[in-house]
Amino acid sequence: MTSWVDEATLINRRFYEQGAAAYANRWADRSFALHLYERFVSLIGHGCLVLDLGCGPAHDSAELAARGLRPVACAIARAMLYEARSHDAVRGLLVQCNLRVLPFETALFDGVWASASLLHIKKQDVSIALSEVCRVLKSGGIFYNSMQEGEHDGLVPATPDEPIPGFRYYKLLPHRGVASLGRGRRV
Repeated sequence: MTSWVDEATLINRRFYEQGAAAYANRWADRSFALHLYERFVSLIGHGCLVLDLGCGPAHDSAELAARGLRPVACAIARAMLYEARSHDAVRGLLVQCNLRVLPFETALFDGVWASASLLHIKKQDVSIALSEVCRVLKSGGIFYNSMQEGEHDGLVPATPDEPIPGFRYYKLLPHRGVASLGRGRRV
């Protein structure tokens, strides 16, 4: 099995290893996503096992746990998982992995939460990551995914609004491209 450690993956991992604490601080306020958590929980049901794919500092995992779900948080950057340990609800459920090679059993999760994580892999690899999501998701499971709209596919430097220096990889899709990502996939 391939490890899928390409240049974009290495750059992103380095970016988030170096800036994990700053990133965790910057995105600690999750009030903008409260309605998304509520909707996700209403579709899945309390007590269900969910995968927070590309969890970062696991702020979303903590919010989902507070609403009665049982999250497993995964990220490629070890420093992000270290930051995630600040959330008691997910402390023992942290896994370092690559989105394209998930180390979980088939049909394990009732839901998969992917908030701004799939945009960090190359466009040609998105179908591989989505295949992994489909593999670990139970039949009838719920998949949440957020992306950023745009046309870019490559390295971008940090901006003055971003407290972490360096470059990271982004793949942005036009709105019509996002809709087509899951076309033909039945979960």
